[in-house]
Amino acid sequence: IYNNLVINSGTSAQDGMIIDDRPYAGDPGLSVKVVNNTVVKTGRDGIRMMNSNNTVAPGSQFVNNLVIAPGSIGTNSKPYVNFPTTIGASESNNVNLSTAAAANFANLAAHDYHLTATSPALNAGAAITSFGFNFDLDKVARRRDRGAGRRREARGPRGRAQHPGPARVR
Repeated sequence: IYNNLVINSGTSAQDGMIIDDRPYAGDPGLSVKVVNNTVVKTGRDGIRMMNSNNTVAPGSQFVNNLVIAPGSIGTNSKPYVNFPTTIGASESNNVNLSTAAAANFANLAAHDYHLTATSPALNAGAAITSFGFNFDLDKVARRRDRGAGRRREARGPRGRAQHPGPARVR
């Protein structure tokens, strides 16, 4: 699960992203890689993984995600990336911020979620080529930024934008 942009996911009962095990007969068990996602202003947790049927296999990874202002701050001990400790998952290189302003997006009011030179997520991620992709939400070669997007480059020498803005999910 990678390069998703989730914004304002709703009421207090709604997470930005939720992963749960709903197995079929013979299913070997759920193990996921959740990489380079940006989740902003959720109703409850930013990213939540559950193990309702006790079929989650060890090895799930949460890497380079940018999770901002989850609604469960103050009421949950793991509001940003929440998973049961019993499933053998790992979490690394995520940026967790309590306010959207702290992310230093290009233009929060205009829903431009590209990173700026002062963003704490810029060039701060782990290498992810081992996950089988090396591009961001704009389909541009990825550097080591965290979250779905990357810093928007300046306009090229002929005045053309280097790449368009990210898709938005509301």
